[in-house]
Amino acid sequence: MAQHGLAPASPRAARGGGSSAWAGMAFFAGLVLILLGAFNGLIGLVAVLDSDWLVVTDTALLTVDIAAWGWFWVVMGGVFFATGLGIFAGRTWARGVGVALATVNAVGHVLYMPVYPLWSVLVLTLDVLVIYALTRPGGWD
Repeated sequence: MAQHGLAPASPRAARGGGSSAWAGMAFFAGLVLILLGAFNGLIGLVAVLDSDWLVVTDTALLTVDIAAWGWFWVVMGGVFFATGLGIFAGRTWARGVGVALATVNAVGHVLYMPVYPLWSVLVLTLDVLVIYALTRPGGWD
């Protein structure tokens, strides 16, 4: 339908939520995914190289081998990093993968919470913000 006069092209444009707002949220999500990838890779390397550095209690929900858990996070760190770059490049697959990764990361850090609660809460907060940034209405126009 043709536009006549000065009316905005869509309700979203009338609210001022154009593509620049989405670009800012996408940039934020990509940057945080890259940072989470670096954090996860680093903590994974620490678990692999020096498992005595990580404190595990008898009440911890995490009962797997610390080295195996470390390798899991090293690999996940690389996937996070690649997904963040995909979001920067505007790849549509990166949006779904980013939401899935942030969800898996949140669950992983809930398991990690008895070991380092403050760190886990910080990462959980970042995961929630990434999920919001990638699933908010009106993105990827």
